[in-house]
Amino acid sequence: MAWLDNLFSAEHRRVASARELFAEDKYDEALELLQTLESPQAGELRKQIQVAAAKLWLDEALDATDAGDGNRLRRVMARAGRYHHDEIDEMYRETDRKIRERRIRLTAPEHWCEVLLAAVTQRNEYFRTPQALGVPKYRVFASRRLLLYAGTSWATDPEGEAEAPSTDDIEAASPEKLTMLIDAIQTMYPDDLAETVPSLGAPFVRAMLQVANGRPDLATLPLLELPESDPLVCFERARVAHILGYPRTALLALQNFRVLVGDHRTIRRLNTGVFAAQMAVSIGDEARALTVIRTVPIRFLGKRPLALYARLLMNAGELQKANDVLEDHISRGSDNEDALLLLDETRTRLRDLHGGVGESNTWFDLPREVTAEVLINAGPLIDEDQARTTPEPIPRRSSRDWGKETN
Repeated sequence: MAWLDNLFSAEHRRVASARELFAEDKYDEALELLQTLESPQAGELRKQIQVAAAKLWLDEALDATDAGDGNRLRRVMARAGRYHHDEIDEMYRETDRKIRERRIRLTAPEHWCEVLLAAVTQRNEYFRTPQALGVPKYRVFASRRLLLYAGTSWATDPEGEAEAPSTDDIEAASPEKLTMLIDAIQTMYPDDLAETVPSLGAPFVRAMLQVANGRPDLATLPLLELPESDPLVCFERARVAHILGYPRTALLALQNFRVLVGDHRTIRRLNTGVFAAQMAVSIGDEARALTVIRTVPIRFLGKRPLALYARLLMNAGELQKANDVLEDHISRGSDNEDALLLLDETRTRLRDLHGGVGESNTWFDLPREVTAEVLINAGPLIDEDQARTTPEPIPRRSSRDWGKETN
């Protein structure tokens, strides 16, 4: 069996030579020596070399991005692609994400760069302590119904029980899988606005899935890569900026939305004018908030939005207007506790203003102060009545059932 010993000896020498070349950073030459070898030792060494070579060229790609050298970046990424295999796919996706983030930082307005930095910080914090994003504000716009529909659409077994995709599933989803959900995403918006969803494509779908998953930090980058000339992009940017704690930037996005659309709109029970007023209050500009909310017809104001409108009128000294708005609202049978408390306060202040003459009521034994801050910090100012009666949207064309709503 001398020939077998010679074979093993030859392979051992080639593996040893490849290891020496690897130590000298001569990756291609080392891989060439290992090309036809099938032993476990050769296979393990081959993977180590591919990882090292990929990391070298991917780091070079980040440097090219920072330098703004697009030609060099394309050459480097082509070279890095030679070492790509499934086991290091995450490394390539992570580098791609960093390249995209750095491009945004080089080209986007400063206020959006700040939002992106906050998103990156939150993402890194999540890796360190996964419970960090479990706070309620990150679930404000979550939709398990949409996630379950995505899980059903992507399931390999149509008869199996649908499971919501994980964060990693959403990030790794191919454009083909994401575009399967375009019809479902379109049902989330008024028909005239929904027409642009197909052109926004897979990046927009991925962003919406991450918002539905309670991960606005992962939705930020794809939204910033999409054109802000699209009203839906403006609206969704505003939602993400709000959740990440940037109300001023959210307000700017909502202003852009109104310029593009020509008016306020109600999207998934959230009126953009009310949303803008909420953001204005958040930055301490009640005058702007009142100006904005005046442009929203009262019929579009739910319980807390109407209470906010009344509070802003009161703070601006328009007590009689606030009184009239609240009385009209309550006379229509509303059980709005905030409105009742505000009406009691308004009547008391009007009576004091007119020398003690006027109607007064004590609605509650332990009244609480209903400030603008209390109203906007209780959650999104949606239309609560409509929220109780309006189901989540259903895809226009689907052969599968959405299942029970579990939100």
